[in-house]
Parts: sequence; C-alpha cells; structure tokens
Amino acid sequence: MKICTVCKVEKDGVNFNKDTRKMDGLRSSCRDCDAIKGKIYRSNNVEKLKIDHANYERKNRSKLTAYRSKYRAENAEKVKEQDKRYKRTRKEKEMLSEKILLSCQDVTDPKIVAWLNSIVNNNVPTPK
Repeated sequence: MKICTVCKVEKDGVNFNKDTRKMDGLRSSCRDCDAIKGKIYRSNNVEKLKIDHANYERKNRSKLTAYRSKYRAENAEKVKEQDKRYKRTRKEKEMLSEKILLSCQDVTDPKIVAWLNSIVNNNVPTPK
C-alpha cells in the first residue's frame, strides 16, 4: 500500500507506475493522477504536440513507411476490416450531413455549416 502524493489516497502498488530511481521502485503519484496530468498537458499544448509529431514524421519518414508497410502486409485481414469500417462510417456521416443539409431551411447560418463540417470531419457534437 502506498499513498499518492497528489490525491492523498492510499492505493495498492499496482496503481502506481514504475520508477527505478525511487527506493520502492514506484512513482509517487498514482496512475489516475498521472493520466489526468497527461490530459491537461495535451489539452494545453495541442499546437506544440502537432509540431513535434510533424517533425518526428518528417525525420523518420522512411522508417515509418517501412514499419507501416510491414504491418499492413502482416495484418492484411485486420487492416481490410478497419478500412471497411472506416469507409462505412464515413459514408454514413456524409449521408447524415446531406440529409440534415436538405432539411435545413437556413443553410447559410455559420453555426449550421460548422456543425455539418464537424460531422463530416469525425467530430459529432450536438447542434446549438
């Protein structure tokens, strides 16, 4: 049993990530608190993370291409199923947005246009 330094709750050791620098071999904050800190960091640094990801992709293009090609070859059935699922949901979203578009009276309203675009781009918020 160990007490998290962030939430101050006593938890089992399995609820803490490993840290070889610590005497007990575990981090001082629990996994739940680490996850929350990670979400906050990612939400506050969206642009930085996009730039970092793009830089990594650019620097490692050949390695990533080889890895992806190998993965697709070794997991052909799984990839084929994922592609089918993606195409099916994409088509359903496009059909939904067209149906909504046809039923809307004022399609020039920026809120409606933004909402329809978000549906097509995989974000499905409720209309406001």
